[in-house]
Amino acid sequence: MNWIISCNTNAYDIFSAFKELEMLSWHKPRALSKSEIGDKVYIYCSKPYQKIMFKCEIIDFLSVDNMKDKKFWKIPYKESENKSFIKIKLLKEFDIEEMKLENLLENGLK
Repeated sequence: MNWIISCNTNAYDIFSAFKELEMLSWHKPRALSKSEIGDKVYIYCSKPYQKIMFKCEIIDFLSVDNMKDKKFWKIPYKESENKSFIKIKLLKEFDIEEMKLENLLENGLK
């Protein structure tokens, strides 16, 4: 199955994180409650990009954020005991006009 999640690029430097790390842990949003290992996750980057820029694969489900990406947070990182996480592996990075929000909305994204 394919999923779309968002990244606030003003809060988290996903570009540097993926340059340094092959995999990231990500807070598992409710939208991914039925996701499975092997599912593809597309990451929508917020302003100023406003487009899908990463294709990842869910590698594992975690109950603790044990990855090494905390240094990429631009705002203070808050630990939480009540969150679940997914471990995602980068498959592809792209920067194309067809993945801009306006094009996605014109083609059926709700």
